[in-house]
Amino acid sequence: MYKLNYFDGKVCSIQKDNISFPLCEANTDYQDFLKWNSEQEKPLDLNSTIPVVVPEKPRDYLAEIDALKIQVAANTTKITSLEKTK
Repeated sequence: MYKLNYFDGKVCSIQKDNISFPLCEANTDYQDFLKWNSEQEKPLDLNSTIPVVVPEKPRDYLAEIDALKIQVAANTTKITSLEKTK
């Protein structure tokens, strides 16, 4: 069974039995694929694309911890101030 491999959303190679080969007319594996694909009722579309998912920016946990420390310190100061006014 053939499988299309994608890079940047476009077909970049074809895989069969853990072997990947490029879309190259001179490649015999590619020629075998083209023959096989032409005989299929629903051939694989070499022009197909997939959406490219941009990874999320990694979280800066150290900055988040520093921000939380500032909030805790501010709240501690407020509590101390309230206790002094009692």
